Amino acid sequence: MGMNSLEQYRADFIDKIKNTMATNLTNKGQSSSGNEALQALADKIANVNTGKKWASGTVTSTSTFSTITYVDGTTVNSPLVTVSGLTFLPKVIILIANLGNGTSAFSFYNDQNYDIYPKLVTYVTGAFGSNVQLYARHIKGDVAPLSVTPTGFTLPISETSKTVNWLAFE
Repeated sequence: MGMNSLEQYRADFIDKIKNTMATNLTNKGQSSSGNEALQALADKIANVNTGKKWASGTVTSTSTFSTITYVDGTTVNSPLVTVSGLTFLPKVIILIANLGNGTSAFSFYNDQNYDIYPKLVTYVTGAFGSNVQLYARHIKGDVAPLSVTPTGFTLPISETSKTVNWLAFE
């Protein structure tokens, strides 16, 4: 027995909704097909990325020094900070370490197309209070041993065995 016109209208309407959902989900990065069950399509909505990812944490800098390369080609030895377990490729990373006696160290990584260098680390140490002194250096953020990947990063900081707070943004 065939469908009556109301049943056919309902089936066509549901197919149209499923195809629209599948197209919209695919456009948002969730591979989908209008042939999937309506519930399966609805379940995929929870997996749609609604914004930029970010992560933060605390890590200890290495107790040894590694050779890192400045943008001008010179090198320096520096402790490193390594973070793993990210689920995105960071475009911006901030490292902050309290060195004691009112001094702090910062590393700022930015994956942008700068005239200086495209994957630049601005490496700053400074004293804060009545006697402010800042020392900024530009470092190549993608030359070994430094790296930034979709699963983590290794960047410089100025002191060994220090607690370093970090933020990473997609």
